[in-house]
Amino acid sequence: MSTIIVTSSGSRCDRWATAACVSSLDTTTRYRGRCSSGSLLGVASGGGPLATTAANSSTPPVVRRLPAMAPLAIKGVMLSRQKELPKLPVPPLSETLERLWLSLQPILSAEQLQASRKAIDKLGERGGEGEYLHRMLTYRYKRLDNWLDEWWLNTAYLDVRTPLPVHSSPAAIFPRQTFTSEEDFLLFAAKLTAALLEFKDLIDRQALPPDLAGHLPLDMTMYFKLYCMHRVPKPGRDVLVSYADEPDPPRHIVVMHNNHASTPIVMHGGRIAITEVSCDLHVLYIGT
Repeated sequence: MSTIIVTSSGSRCDRWATAACVSSLDTTTRYRGRCSSGSLLGVASGGGPLATTAANSSTPPVVRRLPAMAPLAIKGVMLSRQKELPKLPVPPLSETLERLWLSLQPILSAEQLQASRKAIDKLGERGGEGEYLHRMLTYRYKRLDNWLDEWWLNTAYLDVRTPLPVHSSPAAIFPRQTFTSEEDFLLFAAKLTAALLEFKDLIDRQALPPDLAGHLPLDMTMYFKLYCMHRVPKPGRDVLVSYADEPDPPRHIVVMHNNHASTPIVMHGGRIAITEVSCDLHVLYIGT
């Protein structure tokens, strides 16, 4: 399901055309899964919580039927280079502990640094808890495409309690548009809608060419999370729900206008004519 917000203010037809974007969860990634090489989340723990997480790593994730978590059939060029993606590596324990130590130095007092140094050294002892946790992490690395994928999704997104706009969900503001009539701005909204549906059609047919960083391919599975997905608020941790892989996936678009929500636009195929969308929006606009 997609949403269009049609707004009007004042008697003039000068309006800001705004497009709300789905939180794409790091679409440009170098590794399999979702972990961006430029924005890794580091979580340090010297006690039980991390051990508990590792021990329970086989617990099913809270995410419901995400298409990218299941093997995807390659039916177009879009996923043609997925097998070239390397797995996110697990650095040696000594390297992880050294990075932790360096990251603490600018923010801790001398007394706190001294205590942290002792804790880090203890965690790195042979046969200690750190070695056990690293062994569990290595096991997770071997059995999953991306060992950080589920943890990153939960910790960086679904567990976050701050408001989603700005903090998590990106948005884009288009250049200011000057319209000469109501039909003008409805036509603009129709063109935007048609373009979004054309892009969805490219994803559904896997016709998008692989994204590249230089000559290196990037993970393309994130595109399957752009449509037919929403985030359900829950205490403690939200839940992502996807209907993209349903036998009869949603084909309607919600339009919000004057505090009314309706679904006048229904797709009967991969694309929809701009004139049809414009007509549907016009009927809704004059009726609410």
